[in-house]
Amino acid sequence: MKTVTLKRQFHRGESRLTLSFKYDIELIKIIKAVDGARWSSSKNCWHVPDKAGMVSTLSGLLSGKALLDYSTLKSEIKTETIQEKEEAPESPGLSSADNSNIEELRRWMIYRRYSDSTINTYIAMLGHFLRFIQPKESSEISSDDMVRFVNEYVIPRRLSYTFQNQVISAVKLFYRNINKIELNLETFKRPRREHRLPNVLSKQEIKQIIEAPTNTKHRVILSLMYACGLRRSELLNLLLGDIDSKRGILHIRQSKGKKDRIVPISQKIVDILREYYRYYMPERYLFEGQKKGMHALSLV
Repeated sequence: MKTVTLKRQFHRGESRLTLSFKYDIELIKIIKAVDGARWSSSKNCWHVPDKAGMVSTLSGLLSGKALLDYSTLKSEIKTETIQEKEEAPESPGLSSADNSNIEELRRWMIYRRYSDSTINTYIAMLGHFLRFIQPKESSEISSDDMVRFVNEYVIPRRLSYTFQNQVISAVKLFYRNINKIELNLETFKRPRREHRLPNVLSKQEIKQIIEAPTNTKHRVILSLMYACGLRRSELLNLLLGDIDSKRGILHIRQSKGKKDRIVPISQKIVDILREYYRYYMPERYLFEGQKKGMHALSLV
C-alpha cells in the first residue's frame, strides 16, 4: 500500500503538517480537497493546517488508499488527543446542534466498542456531509441531499469509491442511532463495486523483495507477512505464545472487527522463527521495539 508521511514543520511563520509521498494523482486529488491544503515549491510537498482533528480527517480521507505514517508525531498526537477529549472542540463550519450530534455519535461508537480508526473515519465523513448540506442542519436532511453530495462534491473532486461508501455508512449509522428522523435510508444507494484484477507478483519478484533487507529481523517480518497473509497491525501484536509450532498454526487475536482467527504456518517458517528467536530473544511480543518486552510502534 502507498505511504503518506506526516510531519509538523513551520512554514512562513505558521505551524503546518507536511505530507510526503511518491507522486500519485489520486492522492493529490484527495489532499487538495482538504480545507487549507497548499503546495510548497520550496519544501516540494503538500501541507495542511496544523489544527486539532486534522490527523483524524486525513486518516479518514486516505483510508483504503494509503497508509498515513505519523510516527514522528506520536507523542504530540497523544497530547492532542487528550486535549480534544478534555476540550471537546467543535468542528469548524457546523452549528452547535450538529456538533453536539457528532459528539453524541462519537460517544455511542465508543460505547459500542468500535475501533479508534473506524470512529475517526466516520466522524470525518459525517463532517464532510453535514458541511455540504448547509445551511440545512442535520435534522432537515432529505434523500436528495445524498444524491447532491455525490454529484456535486464526490464526483467533481474524483474522490474514490471507498470515500463515497464510507460517507454513506457514516450517514446511515448517524441517522439510525442518533438523529432518528423519518427518512428511508435505503434510498442512499452505494456505488457499484469496483472489480480490478490483482497485481500478482512472480516467485522471483517475491524472493527479491524478501531478500532485499539486510536486517535479519526485517527479512523475517516480510517472510511471515507473506506466508500467513498478515496485516501490519496483526504482525505487530503477535505474542510469543501465539505461535503453536507443534500444530503448525498461528493465532491472530482481536484483529479487524475484533475477531480472532487461526492461520497455518509451514515448517520452513517455523524454522525461520526459531532462528530469529535465538538471535533476538524477544520477551513478550514476537517483534519488539528498541526496549525488551515493549510493543513495536512501527516496522523500522
